[in-house]
Amino acid sequence: MLTRLLGPGTTAPTLKQGLDRTSADLREVTHRLANASTPGFQEIMDAQGGVAPGVNLEEEMVNLADGQLRFEAEAQILQKIYQQIRSSVGPGR
Repeated sequence: MLTRLLGPGTTAPTLKQGLDRTSADLREVTHRLANASTPGFQEIMDAQGGVAPGVNLEEEMVNLADGQLRFEAEAQILQKIYQQIRSSVGPGR
């Protein structure tokens, strides 16, 4: 029964995979942002006329905000699915 509710081909594993992908994406973005704020990075930017080598801070911040919103939405939907399952198999059933 639970396989039909949570198994392959259902919404729950798809959302879980989405959360995993979003988490990995957010780790990459935060890694790039952290590197951009390391000591010496500003000197590199200044030497290149203010252009970060391979890092567009504005774009990365947009990516971070997008990823956070996506993660939150996926997590809320998954939470609702789990709550529906708990309600349907809860006490007295």
